[in-house]
Amino acid sequence: MTGHFQDVLFRIYDGNMLATYASSGVAKLWSMPQVNKFSTLKGHTERLTDVSFSPVDNYIATASADWTAS
Repeated sequence: MTGHFQDVLFRIYDGNMLATYASSGVAKLWSMPQVNKFSTLKGHTERLTDVSFSPVDNYIATASADWTAS
């Protein structure tokens, strides 16, 4: 799996989706178990501090050290 060039953290959602995020402020979504990247989430100006999946719908939220959530 290639995608980030800095320290990477991750969250797994119901075994079908993986979200990775890094100090670059970018999150990436991967389908599981094949580990195919299908989306890159950009927009924060500082490192990401958390990623969370909605338990109800297909939404993902990101939080950043720039004091924003997307």
